[in-house]
Amino acid sequence: MSKTSLKKELATLSDTQLRELILDVYTARKEARDYFEFFLDPDVEKLTDKTWRLIEKEMGRSKRGYLACRFSHIMKMLKDYESFGPGADNVLSLMIRTFTLALFYEKTYLCKPAFQNGTARLYSRIMDFAEKHLLFDTTLSRTSESISQNASRIMRNRLKEILESRTPDV
Repeated sequence: MSKTSLKKELATLSDTQLRELILDVYTARKEARDYFEFFLDPDVEKLTDKTWRLIEKEMGRSKRGYLACRFSHIMKMLKDYESFGPGADNVLSLMIRTFTLALFYEKTYLCKPAFQNGTARLYSRIMDFAEKHLLFDTTLSRTSESISQNASRIMRNRLKEILESRTPDV
């Protein structure tokens, strides 16, 4: 169903039917409940803490001594967080915090190439987001600091290649 056809269908409902539909959606879907709770009480700090706990839990997954986090889940968590509209600065801070944790884990623990690939994809997504929201310079300095303090030599070289492909004059 497209958004346009949904709008047409909603226009045919009475106020009472619309309220019932919203309450049904609220009870049926956890995502909708979370959205409405944030809509009614927009506590960005609480949302950030909740998302950060989920990211930390996912990042700490291991299997047979190797890190086994699923970056697809982490990217979805970040995208869901962004969909609540907490502001570009908050989204970027959470992304950089996640990136810093990934670099630390990559340097400290055994990890498979998929973990390094996920970290590189996260870095690219951070830079895309920063460029889109005109925060590239500050993001570059924040991520550079994280990279210099937390990344392994191999990861530093890989991230440097990503940055150079984005900005040839660096």
